Amino acid sequence: MAAKKTKRPVNIGVFHILKSIVDYKMPSVRAAVDAGRRAADEGRLIGEQIDSLERYVVANRYDRNEAREAEAMISDYRDQLCGIERKIMHGTEMEQHVAAAAQFEKTYKAAVNKHKADSTCSVSPHSLACLQARYDELEAELGRLDDLIFATTINCDPDSRSEDLVQDSLRDLEYYNARYAELVQQQSQIMATIRAYEK
Repeated sequence: MAAKKTKRPVNIGVFHILKSIVDYKMPSVRAAVDAGRRAADEGRLIGEQIDSLERYVVANRYDRNEAREAEAMISDYRDQLCGIERKIMHGTEMEQHVAAAAQFEKTYKAAVNKHKADSTCSVSPHSLACLQARYDELEAELGRLDDLIFATTINCDPDSRSEDLVQDSLRDLEYYNARYAELVQQQSQIMATIRAYEK
């Protein structure tokens, strides 16, 4: 009989990192959703133009010059529709990311509330134990960011990675480095407070 697995609670620092990544990505996701919706409207208008031009071609089938010009316009519009359909599909895909982000937000809030409830810092939020616990959380979060920075740096190599992946990785790397600096500053402030307590 296999040993029963005990469910290990996820460290709150992981939730904070995930939340910051989701927050960082959401503006571009929402922009893609908006672009997809605008593209759908544009696609409808172009579809109406094509229908109108096709009727025009039928009505002027004996005037080949007029018909050819209208057929060329139809062809151009159909080419535009290909790009528009790609934007619509991308926007639809991004809508699923928006829904997933909303679900994650609920999970994140529940995890933060549970962490606060489970916290051993009942005496004072500025107690030494609390400060040390927060310092340790930041240390763990910095360790995970180190791993993310290392993995993302590898993906920034244009000789072995696609241009899209390199560009995404460079943006992610900029964010991770900024987050890293922010956490280091928080750690410094906490350590200064701890030292002041210990005097």
